[in-house]
Amino acid sequence: TGRAGPTQVLEDAGRRLREAAGVKPVARGGYQLEGLSDQQVNLAFRRRCIRTHPSREQGHLQEFLSAHLDHELLRQWQALRSDSPSANRLSDQELLLELSKGDKEVLETFSSGAAEEELKRWDSRISEHLLRLSGQKDLLEAEVSELRNHGNYAALGVSPEATDAELARAYKTAAFRAHPDRGGSKEAFQALQAAYEQILEMRGAAGKRASDAEGGGG
Repeated sequence: TGRAGPTQVLEDAGRRLREAAGVKPVARGGYQLEGLSDQQVNLAFRRRCIRTHPSREQGHLQEFLSAHLDHELLRQWQALRSDSPSANRLSDQELLLELSKGDKEVLETFSSGAAEEELKRWDSRISEHLLRLSGQKDLLEAEVSELRNHGNYAALGVSPEATDAELARAYKTAAFRAHPDRGGSKEAFQALQAAYEQILEMRGAAGKRASDAEGGGG
């Protein structure tokens, strides 16, 4: 199967949020935050975080990160709806429809002089749409990086400020608890190992950058 488009990703995020909030889903293509107050949205987000937190027995790192990404996607979607005038906002459906047209159909649509202003309007809408998507992409990539970093620490039950010694102790404790021979799952144990290794890699890279900076300044 192909990858889900932006609209489907947003609808899936909204569906999971509404499930956590205990409210009915909206119709396909509808606004996923319709009828939800900021308090309900934040409460549903906290519920998902508590339920999926890696330190809990039934928690799962991937689901924990998914809850954060869903929340950020919907937050930015809400901001886009508020910032962009509805009359000029380009929807995914409109864009996909235009991209699906053949050269002949496009030429027929915009060949007349009367269509010149319409063509300029479309160019403006598409340019604005692409710029906004590019900005959202940068924000989401930064959010994913930050969540992955904090998610790895959350899996070990420590904060990013933990010392190397504290980190090692937390890993040993968590690994002991999650080991398959002691009732843990193989997947959880492997996720824990991966989280610890990624933290060590990040700390090693940060230490090297600091050392290089000190050497360059001397």
